[in-house]
Amino acid sequence: MKFGSDKTKYPGRIFAAILLLLAILSLLFYATIQRSAPKRAKLLMAVGDYPQAAEIYLEMGDMDMYWQCYELYTEQSYLDARRKLQSADYEAALEILINLGDYKDSRNLADACCYLRAQELVQEGDFDQAMELAYALEDYPGKEQLIETCAQHMIYRAKELMLSGSAPEAAELLFSLGTLGGADKLAAQARRMEDWLNSSRSRILDESKKYPNSYYEEVYVSDLAYVIVPENCSVDCRFLLYFPGGKDDEINIDFLYYYLMNPAPDTIAVFLRTNGIYDIPSKCRAAIELMERTAAECGVFIDEIVSCGSSLGAYPAMHSAVYIPQLYGIRVPCVLSLDAGDDWNSPYCLSQSQCLGTAAMGTEFYLFESPWVGTDRAAIRRMVETGNYVILVGCSYDEHVRITLDAMGMGVLHWALGDRTKPCELDIYTFKRLTE
Repeated sequence: MKFGSDKTKYPGRIFAAILLLLAILSLLFYATIQRSAPKRAKLLMAVGDYPQAAEIYLEMGDMDMYWQCYELYTEQSYLDARRKLQSADYEAALEILINLGDYKDSRNLADACCYLRAQELVQEGDFDQAMELAYALEDYPGKEQLIETCAQHMIYRAKELMLSGSAPEAAELLFSLGTLGGADKLAAQARRMEDWLNSSRSRILDESKKYPNSYYEEVYVSDLAYVIVPENCSVDCRFLLYFPGGKDDEINIDFLYYYLMNPAPDTIAVFLRTNGIYDIPSKCRAAIELMERTAAECGVFIDEIVSCGSSLGAYPAMHSAVYIPQLYGIRVPCVLSLDAGDDWNSPYCLSQSQCLGTAAMGTEFYLFESPWVGTDRAAIRRMVETGNYVILVGCSYDEHVRITLDAMGMGVLHWALGDRTKPCELDIYTFKRLTE
């Protein structure tokens, strides 16, 4: 046989030799790695890279060192979280502390981070996320107040949506809040308003219903009432309901004129044409439906209503503080009685149970009367004895019609719709809290 004639044998031998060489090199490399692993792990620990060091010890089967790395890393994370908390990086600190679980005081620190981050989100205007974080807290001090703050901001957002013409979105947002901040009552109101806006019924604020005297451009007339609206409503719009005097007689139009000389700003006022004294609940329902529909057309919600009545109309005004919250969930925080008719001997005065109800709701009653009127009237004494807040407003000009005219023309209603912590600053009145 000639040299090199069996060529097929050599490539196979060469390939086998290469594989053997690679195997030997791999074993040598692995042995080198194994010998250097402890050194690398110690180096990683020295620079604080405990997770990488732990992985090496786990591969080596050295569980004691593995757990030592774990404990050092946990402490490192804890200290890092505290530094982030001190530097007001609440979001990053919270993420670390949640992962630490029960380590030291991590849960307490996580609650603090959660609360502080929620407050931060409130400042940023992210009330949804802030409320979500607040709910994650258990019994942390200030949790309920934080949730209430978020709810009030979200209710305000719903009011802005309503004002912009987005009633369905406003209703949806309010329903999502449940009973927080009275959102459920506003949500029900939003649904009623939405139904009205989607109906084919004629509008309250229709050009054809404007008061014929062009001087009173913001007054609209219906069979039920005169409706006064501001030129531009805001989300802080206020609401006034007025019951005229008489035995269900037509309103003395002078009272309306006097009010229009000095109207309460940013206020929707409904001046009923008759007081409905023979069926007060029905009159209250009709009045609120009219006011809600007007509010819907103006794009505003009704948070509360100040009620006012002259002579015999004072009694429906007082009853409205009972019926309106019951029927519609709308507060009546203040009632003005302008020289109540029949000298408080009317059968339409509030009953004992009704007085207890208004006292529980915190209704304030301002009785504009002769300066000598007081708890010698049984109906007034009953209101006081049941715990109601009753202020006698003594009128210097003690004349039946003038008491209403002064109140209408001198800004008393504007005062009643605003801050009542101070008496109305008019020299013709004296304010006295009636007590037992």
